Amino acid sequence: MSERARVQPRGLRRIEAASYVGVSPTKFDEMVRRGDMPEGFKVDSIRLWDRQDLDVCFGLLKDVAEQELEDIRL
Repeated sequence: MSERARVQPRGLRRIEAASYVGVSPTKFDEMVRRGDMPEGFKVDSIRLWDRQDLDVCFGLLKDVAEQELEDIRL
């Protein structure tokens, strides 16, 4: 296997970013509009999402969901 094939890109395009967090591109767009996911940034004409930013936002969503579940149980 070549070195390039083993590299996990840090910058993800829209469809890759959506797949990374486990949702469809349409749902990802909705999450970006709501502010649940970052807007990404442009490099020339390409919009990219930083994998680490996605991880942070995904973790925050999980924390909120867990808190809401705990509040329901109380």
